Amino acid sequence: MRTKIIRIYIITSLLLIAALSYSFFTNLKFRQEVARERFNEDVVSFFNEVCLGGEEGGSRITRKWGSEMRLYIVKDSAYSQQVEKIKEVVKDANKLFSDGFKISLVTDSAKANSYIVLSSHENLVQFPRFGNELGGMNERFFGHFTYNFTKDTITNSVIYVNTGKPFKMQRNAIVEEIVQSLGMGNDTDVYNNSIFFQHKYSAGLDTPTWSKMDEQLIKILYHPKMQVGLNRVQTVPLVNEILEELK
Repeated sequence: MRTKIIRIYIITSLLLIAALSYSFFTNLKFRQEVARERFNEDVVSFFNEVCLGGEEGGSRITRKWGSEMRLYIVKDSAYSQQVEKIKEVVKDANKLFSDGFKISLVTDSAKANSYIVLSSHENLVQFPRFGNELGGMNERFFGHFTYNFTKDTITNSVIYVNTGKPFKMQRNAIVEEIVQSLGMGNDTDVYNNSIFFQHKYSAGLDTPTWSKMDEQLIKILYHPKMQVGLNRVQTVPLVNEILEELK
């Protein structure tokens, strides 16, 4: 009789453990699914905030490069640390593109379609070629970008990094302005760990590389399915579709 009771106790315990385990893993899977859906919603909202249009206005639609970006470094001094940071950003960014686009550093300015100017504000007069693009700069600027486009496809760009600022801020500006010149032209007030965070300089934040959310935006904009000229209504289903492929 005692043996029978023990067997019943063991069987009951095993069934209870199995039921609890099933409930735990079912709830865990549900929580993971909810978290993933919330993350996707956040990415879609963030994409539409950052990737539609630019800081200087214009149509709120997607734009990106349609051919290789050939980047030439213009500088008023050697700037070895800054140059190494540019190389690092280019190398890391190229790993995120999947639509055939790439950034190449070129040593012949005549072959470039993009220029990154490393200069203090007072030395910008040494580069009259970029007067139209950088004429509005003042000493308060940490960095700046501008691009031209044809039928919403970016064709050329100019990037500026103010080397009169502390190196940490220059480093942050290099990352932000290069990435923004790819078509991610707006800042955000939401994510303070993002390279696009509008108040990072005034808050003394350090963003030497992109966040997980920033990385998703780069991958999405330069995914083969992403098109130029899309508005926020058109991007929602497409961004969700691309996120499913990227997970």
